[in-house]
Amino acid sequence: MNDLETIIGISANTAIRVNKIYVRAKDIQKYLEQYCQPGLFQNEGAGLYNFSKSGSAFLVRNLNRYFAITTHHQLIKADYKFDQFSVMNGEKKRLISPEMAIFPEGSEHHRDSYDFVLFDFTGPVKSGALGAVGWYDISEDVDRSFTPKANLVVSIGYPGELNHIDYS
Repeated sequence: MNDLETIIGISANTAIRVNKIYVRAKDIQKYLEQYCQPGLFQNEGAGLYNFSKSGSAFLVRNLNRYFAITTHHQLIKADYKFDQFSVMNGEKKRLISPEMAIFPEGSEHHRDSYDFVLFDFTGPVKSGALGAVGWYDISEDVDRSFTPKANLVVSIGYPGELNHIDYS
């Protein structure tokens, strides 16, 4: 019986608190993948359905606001514009565009700033065009009176060789 307690103890000691639950360290990647999807861009001439994939997007919710976070370089490298980005509503099989893009200070192609863009999907979620489930809740982390020092950083993306659309 001591071995069982030790196994449970080890699992508990290596768990990471994520969205008010504890996830075993070895399962954290699988847990976070559910909030990640390919970066989809409406793109005339890109194939049968006129959209292409570039990089990835991480879906987050802060209180009653919904955002897709992407890297800024995935837009710059392919020369995409902010209004080409979309999120897939898998249930309705539709691409949904954001209300606006929030990018680092400077021009929209300012390369020396932070490498991220927030796409605001609050309106589409509130109107029912996108579901309110499936967004990683950062409300508790943002609502703190101080920002704790990070002891773990997680990055999830889709490797280029897997980021291919098969239209067949």
